Amino acid sequence: MQARISTTPTLSRGDELDVLVVFNREAYETHKDEVKDTGVIIYDSGEFSLDDDGGSLGITFEALAKSTGNTWAANMVVMGALGGLVNMP
Repeated sequence: MQARISTTPTLSRGDELDVLVVFNREAYETHKDEVKDTGVIIYDSGEFSLDDDGGSLGITFEALAKSTGNTWAANMVVMGALGGLVNMP
């Protein structure tokens, strides 16, 4: 799924991704080359790991979701990470 989020009108999806969220290695391998040089990759570090290159953020999506008592809350964990990334109150 792709989402275009902006405080101004978005007229196209653009050529590169600012943020890529991946839940598994296959999604990472498929889409990693679409991220711009200054972009960020948020990935489920409970599923796989990436080298610490300053452009990626590993979060244990499922483990954090389980800690809330709702094993289906992984998407909300991701939304929290995205909100923090863009300084959303």
